[in-house]
Amino acid sequence: GALLAVYENTIGQLAPEFPFELKPIKVFRSIDKSAASLVDIDGDGDLDLVSAGRDANFAPTTVVNDNLAGLANPNLRPDPPEGLANSDSAATLLLTWLPGADNDEDAPPPESLTYNLRVGTTPEGGEVVSGVSVLGPGNTGHQLSRRLRNLGSRTYFWSVQTVDIGYAHSDWTVPQQVVIDTVRPVVDAFTINTQQVGIGQTVSLALEFADEHSGIAAADSVAPAVQAVIGGEAFDFQQLQFTGRSWSGELTITPETPSGTASISVTSLRDGKGNPLVPFDSTGAFQVDSIRPEVLTSDPASDEENVSPAKSQLSITFSEPMDPASIGSLSFRIHNGATFLSLAVEPIDTTNTVSLIPEGGLLPGTRYTVEVSAAIQDTAGNRPEDAISFGFATAIPQLTDTVPPADSTDVSVDVDLRAIFDAPLLTAALGADAVQVLGEGVRLDLEDPGAVFINNDSTLSFEVAEGLEPGTQYEVILTGRLAGPLRAVNDGDFSWRFSTAVPRMESVFPDSGA
Repeated sequence: GALLAVYENTIGQLAPEFPFELKPIKVFRSIDKSAASLVDIDGDGDLDLVSAGRDANFAPTTVVNDNLAGLANPNLRPDPPEGLANSDSAATLLLTWLPGADNDEDAPPPESLTYNLRVGTTPEGGEVVSGVSVLGPGNTGHQLSRRLRNLGSRTYFWSVQTVDIGYAHSDWTVPQQVVIDTVRPVVDAFTINTQQVGIGQTVSLALEFADEHSGIAAADSVAPAVQAVIGGEAFDFQQLQFTGRSWSGELTITPETPSGTASISVTSLRDGKGNPLVPFDSTGAFQVDSIRPEVLTSDPASDEENVSPAKSQLSITFSEPMDPASIGSLSFRIHNGATFLSLAVEPIDTTNTVSLIPEGGLLPGTRYTVEVSAAIQDTAGNRPEDAISFGFATAIPQLTDTVPPADSTDVSVDVDLRAIFDAPLLTAALGADAVQVLGEGVRLDLEDPGAVFINNDSTLSFEVAEGLEPGTQYEVILTGRLAGPLRAVNDGDFSWRFSTAVPRMESVFPDSGA
C-alpha cells in the first residue's frame, strides 16, 4: 500500500543497533506511484523532503515537508576548499583542490561534502562552467578535481565552494587565474640595416615578436636562434638584446664567409606555454660579397716587354664593379724608380675598366711600375688586402742605319754624320757627352749646336767642327742613355766605325822624267 518513511544512516555512530534506523514522523502522508527528493527548498541550510504521488484515496498529491530542525540547531556553512592548483596542456585544463570542512558539531565525514565549480572569462563569471546553485549537491560531486577540454586560447578565472549534506554553501574561493594558449608566436616586424655587406662589415638585425595570451619571457631558455644561411652554410647572429617582445643581434662578415644571397631563419623561440614560433624565413634578405677586388687584366699586361713609348693611355680592368668614389688620381701611381709620373685618371666604365693617362708620355727603354692603392673598394666596400702592383718595360730604340754606313771606307770628307733609329730617342739624354766622334782615337769637337734630333726625334745629325780629314779612321760613340735606362744598363753605348778616302795621286806636273 501507500507509505512514506525516513531512515537515518547510523553507519559511523557508536554501536548502532541497525545500520539504518526508521525515524517515526507522524505528519508524513503515505503515497504510492510516487517520487521523493531531499532538497533545501527554502535555503535555510537543512534538507526538506518533497514528495509527489498518489495518496490513499488515489488522489494526486504533492507535499513539501519543511525540516524545522534548523530552528533549534542550524546547519553552519562549511569552509571553502584550500590548496587550489591548476595545470594545463595545450587546450586541456586540470583543476584540483583539497577537501573543504564542515563546521557542524556533529558533522558527517568530509567524504560527504560535494563541491561547486565556477569557470569563466571574468573573475566572477561562469561562462565556461556555471556556478549558479541548484537545489542539490555541488556540480562536481565529491570529486576534488575537474578536467576541462577543448578550451579556447584566452585567460580564465576559476573558483570552488564547498556544499555540505544539508546543501549549505561555503563562500567562493578567491578566483584563480589561468591562461590557455595554443596560439604560436610569430615574427611581427623585421628590420635590417643593409642590403649589401662586405668583409669586416656588420649586419644588424632587429626582430619584433607577437604572441597572444601567455606572452614571451625574456629568458635564455626560450630565446630565438637566428641564423643567416649563405651558400648552404648557416651562420649564427650574435644576440645583443632579448626582451621577450623584441630581439636584436649582429653578424660580422669575414673572408671565410661565402658570397651570395643570404636568407634569415628564426627558430627555437617558445612562448610562456611552450608554443613554438611559426617558422620564419626571410629569403633574399641581403647580399654578401666576401671576395676582394683584384686586377683582372691590364694594358700593358703585367711584365709585358717592348711596349711602345708612344702609348698614351694605360688601362686597368678590375674583377668586379668598383665604387667610383674610391677611384681617383691618388688611387694609382706610375714610376720608373725614383721618378713618379703625373697621372690623369678617367672615370671607371661599365666594363670595370679605369684609364690612366701619364702626363708627358712614356720614355723609351724604361721599366715602369704601376701601383694600385689598397684604399680602392668594390661596391660592397671590400678592399684589396694590400696594394696591387705590376710592371712593364717600354721598347728600346734600335740603331737601324748610319751615315756613313758602319765599317765603310773611302768615305767622302764632306759627308754629314747621322744615326738613324727605329723609334724616338730620349731627348733629355742628349748632353755634351751624348755623342762623341774620335779621329784616330782623338776626340773631336762637334760643329755648333752639336748633335740635333730630326725626323721626330728618331735621327741624330751632327758634324765635326774642323771637318773630316782624308785617309783617317773614325769612330762614332752614342751614349746608351739615348735609348733609355734599360739600354744603358744592359747593352751600353752605340758605336760604329768608318774611314775617309785616302787621296790618290792621279798626275804630276811636270811629268816624272821630264
